[in-house]
Amino acid sequence: MCSNIIEVSIPNTVTSIGKAAFDRCAKLASISIPDSVTSIGEYAFEGNSSLMSVKLSNNLTSIAANTFVNCSKLKSLTIPESVTSIGRYAFYCCGFTSIIIPESVQTLGDGVFSGCSNLTTLIVSQELYENYPNVINTVEQKSIQVTYDATYTTSTSGGSISGDAKTNGTNEITVKPDENYVVDKIVFSVKDKNGADVIQTLTPTNGKYIMPTYDFKNWTGDCKVTASFKLAEYTVVFKDSDDKELQSTNVTAGSMPSYTGAIPTRKSDNPSYYYEFNGWAPAITKVTGPQTYTAQFIKKDVEFKVTFNDLDGIELQSGNVKYGGVPVYSGKTPEKAESETSTFVFDGWTDGANIYTLTGGLPEITAAVTFTPVFKEIIKPVYTVGEVKGDGINSDIVIDVHRNVDDENCIDYFSSATIDGTEMKVNDQYTATKGSTIITIKKDYLSTMTAGEHEVKITFSDGSISTKVTVAAKANTNVPATGESTAVSTYTGLALIVAACVCGAGFVYLKKRKEA
Repeated sequence: MCSNIIEVSIPNTVTSIGKAAFDRCAKLASISIPDSVTSIGEYAFEGNSSLMSVKLSNNLTSIAANTFVNCSKLKSLTIPESVTSIGRYAFYCCGFTSIIIPESVQTLGDGVFSGCSNLTTLIVSQELYENYPNVINTVEQKSIQVTYDATYTTSTSGGSISGDAKTNGTNEITVKPDENYVVDKIVFSVKDKNGADVIQTLTPTNGKYIMPTYDFKNWTGDCKVTASFKLAEYTVVFKDSDDKELQSTNVTAGSMPSYTGAIPTRKSDNPSYYYEFNGWAPAITKVTGPQTYTAQFIKKDVEFKVTFNDLDGIELQSGNVKYGGVPVYSGKTPEKAESETSTFVFDGWTDGANIYTLTGGLPEITAAVTFTPVFKEIIKPVYTVGEVKGDGINSDIVIDVHRNVDDENCIDYFSSATIDGTEMKVNDQYTATKGSTIITIKKDYLSTMTAGEHEVKITFSDGSISTKVTVAAKANTNVPATGESTAVSTYTGLALIVAACVCGAGFVYLKKRKEA
């Protein structure tokens, strides 16, 4: 006897509750049986007249005979789906107003609901009702419901679908087709006690299909639920980065949506970069509900092709340069063949409109461009001999040399002078002065040389010129003996002939005659 027990705590180490364990605990109002318990013995809670709340173990496999006899204040009880059998008179004279027997229960003992005068809602499976009609029929209430376990099968364009349609205790029909389908309609049918078909097409109320209310005692045979399905359609929207709708279509469930419009674009507010379409977010997958996809973009630098060609249009180098970047030429130095009168030195590039020197550098790039080389012309220096004066005996020999370019600075290029291959000593044997370049060979030096023709070579830093000069013979100084008659003497000096032999230059002859 446990008449004074008010509260019980059962540890989770307990696996079973023995026979009459809490028999006649009249003051025990509630009890929670841990999930470690798998069995409860007969009469375990018999006569618990104050018991109002019981939580059963989720691993309980059976409810023994007479377990809750005369528990008059026990208004409801949740039987876990682990229970497969309920013994005779298990709920005799309990105060239940409603109770659901799960489909897992396969066995019912006699008189399970006997004396449950307040029971207004009893929910049992169709199979259990058909197997134990006499046990269930002891409850004389018209509101007792049967959970319908009817198999539905339908063919659709997507294939055959089958499953179970069940009530949830409120006559609400739930069907679970493949996720790609939605319920089109549900037809409920059953035979009445006369064997006539009772058929009703169910339409959704607040999105739910509700079974019709019939007295189950007047039904015969199996109840049937026929569900028709159709492929669901969901709205799929594609938007640009500014949330502007680009495309909206209804797509059948299970299908892969596709975007068929123009490739999305995004305007750049800076000329140095642009936006390139980079797919959708989220990633496109098969449709399972309404979905919005937003265009994604990546920022990319604006680049232009820059080409360097030679004068013949042959490409020397090419590549892309970012907007605002300055190209760098790293190829071989462009060349231009020299002409008879000039040589050419690479001096920069031109784009056809402007010239960019090597010192000034190339411009910032804002468009595709082709550069061709620019050359500086350098005229080849040509030296010529102008006037030649003097005989080398009575006067210095003066040679006037000219330069075809930069003649006024000809002296700046002068290096040396030789006569007959021997270098003359500047200032001692000759002088070189400006205007253009004047070479003066001193007569004192020339008087040491033999009379006749000599070759003078004048060398500059970028060229040379040769010419021939003629040194005159010295005068005859012999005097006749005393008493000898003196004839008229004629002294004819040798003519000083200076030949300027550069590039076909003419000769200048100087002749001096002396007669008695």
